[in-house]
Amino acid sequence: MGYPLYGNDMDRTIDPISAGLGWVVPKDKSDYIGAGPVAEVRAEGPMTKLVGLLVEGAIPRPGMNVLHGGTVVGKVASGSFSPTLETGIATAYVPVQFTQAGTELAVEVRKKTLAAKVVKTPFVSSTSLSS
Repeated sequence: MGYPLYGNDMDRTIDPISAGLGWVVPKDKSDYIGAGPVAEVRAEGPMTKLVGLLVEGAIPRPGMNVLHGGTVVGKVASGSFSPTLETGIATAYVPVQFTQAGTELAVEVRKKTLAAKVVKTPFVSSTSLSS
């Protein structure tokens, strides 16, 4: 589904805007711990964002490098094999300039560089499996 998993996709060091969870933090509320930093990220925009990736040829795992043009631009946060899509899927934090759906990236899996593409999450629509 692409839901951020606490401990992999997010933790206390990740702001909700970068994790794609800005919708759960009210813009007009300021009486909570962290309100200042969240407002700052909202105003300036996040430096990185959590994206979904389709990875060809292998199963991506947390900590694997995400590359653009041979340069490491991020790390896999969560990864698995999708039986429905019949390919590897992952989430990763990458700089905002690489977050557009369709952006071609790569993931290093066991010393191999495999093609990856940024996709919108959820990876599979909730209606695609209904009869």
